[in-house]
Amino acid sequence: MNHTPEMADDTLKPIDLKKVFESKNPKLARWIPRFVLNRLKKIICLDDINDFITKHGNRKGLDFANAIMEYLNLSLDIQGAENLPPADGRYLFVSNHPLGGPDGIALISFLGSRYAELKFPVNDILLNLKNLNTIFLPVNKHGKQSKEAVKAIE
Repeated sequence: MNHTPEMADDTLKPIDLKKVFESKNPKLARWIPRFVLNRLKKIICLDDINDFITKHGNRKGLDFANAIMEYLNLSLDIQGAENLPPADGRYLFVSNHPLGGPDGIALISFLGSRYAELKFPVNDILLNLKNLNTIFLPVNKHGKQSKEAVKAIE
């Protein structure tokens, strides 16, 4: 059983780090001391992540991205939005987002408010964020692309 963020009853559940390790490698998990798990929880801010999941785990798609923006108290200062194409076409936006998570979520939040059919190519690891799967398109960086993923991109 996978104990990364789960969606039972369509709601994301808090992460149990010990169970995550047990699901990935049960033999190794038995040897990880409790103090190491506790330190990892602090390093990755697991209590904050689980607090967010508890409060917003039922939200999906753009609503979930906006919840992340609100929870992290992030705001955007958009310049040049008037130069974007109208929302009735099909476009490809390319971006370098060096901070990873926060700026990717900011892009989803901003572009999703303008383009209802927003799709966001992500590596297959990010598909574990099931609440964003209505927006995410899988891209396998380390192997063959599935036929379903190619069809979704088309």
